[in-house]
Amino acid sequence: ATHLTPFGISVFNAITFLFSFLLLAKHFNFTIKESLLLLSIPSLIFTFVPYTESLFFLFSTIIIIGLYKDKRGLVYIGLFVGCLIRPVTIIFIPAMLFIELLSDNSYKIKFMRLFISSMLAIFALFIVAYIQYLQTGVWLAYYKAQLVHWERSFHIPKFPLTTWGGPRNIWLDGTAFWLGLIAIVYCVYLLLKKDSRFKTDNALSFSLAYLSGVSLLVFFFDGYSDKGSTSLMGLNRYFFATPFFFIAFLQFMRSPQLSTRNYIYLLLSLIFVWLLFGAYTEIDWLNHTKTIIYFSLLTISVFGCVLLLNHRWFLKRRLWILLYAANCSLQVYLLCRFLKGDWVG
Repeated sequence: ATHLTPFGISVFNAITFLFSFLLLAKHFNFTIKESLLLLSIPSLIFTFVPYTESLFFLFSTIIIIGLYKDKRGLVYIGLFVGCLIRPVTIIFIPAMLFIELLSDNSYKIKFMRLFISSMLAIFALFIVAYIQYLQTGVWLAYYKAQLVHWERSFHIPKFPLTTWGGPRNIWLDGTAFWLGLIAIVYCVYLLLKKDSRFKTDNALSFSLAYLSGVSLLVFFFDGYSDKGSTSLMGLNRYFFATPFFFIAFLQFMRSPQLSTRNYIYLLLSLIFVWLLFGAYTEIDWLNHTKTIIYFSLLTISVFGCVLLLNHRWFLKRRLWILLYAANCSLQVYLLCRFLKGDWVG
């Protein structure tokens, strides 16, 4: 539409993303430290290249702000355009159902809001399908291409899990999957307990529902690797490069310090996820010893970040600068890999 060069559209995407981030930061009162840590997330490289992440980030931000300010018009606009940009209809509809289940609205209001949201999401899906039909002569061409080239259809998961590029990307997609499982557990907890602390925080509830949905979608619908195990290819870009992760991350940073028991639960859940990825065996080109060392370093790194981010002295004593610098280095590293043609997400 713009006839921009790859470099030009990358600049356009960068400006779009930064504008979206400013909107988010303004409405949720990000501090400078919070902003820098969020902007250093390595997977954000996808908002600076010719992909759809930046536009999706903008309209997802509009959804979040609309939910936070209880402005349904913004929610519907963001929902409709978001479903035009990315195939997220299958995630957004359950997410809207989730926040309505948590709300105290009457059944009539719940039904009307869910009905309007669902119709807009489905209509957006139909528009994209029709445009692609006019271009290709094939209905649902995108989904058929996904099936033919990437085997994306419903699969029974096979273990150990993997991702395209193996150890080069497991730290990204594996960490996203771990956080996705935590989001799923938390959503179930909210449904069962209906915790009063988050009853009115629709932005957080929708964000958790999205993160849960995209994790489940990749887990059950991504194809198998050459060795026959389930691949979580690309989960990190669908997970980290979104304002939904930003809202969940911010909630964690602003929460009171966790108890020792909760730290133990988190550590055990992280180890459990690495076992799902084959920490007990040999993965790809690593032998058994190197595999153990790889996942041990991952555990120390990821859980170390959790400990730092959840302690008040972390932000006060400027230790956050170390994490910021490390993240920026990883971000540049991933961008260099992307520009070389290596798969990142």
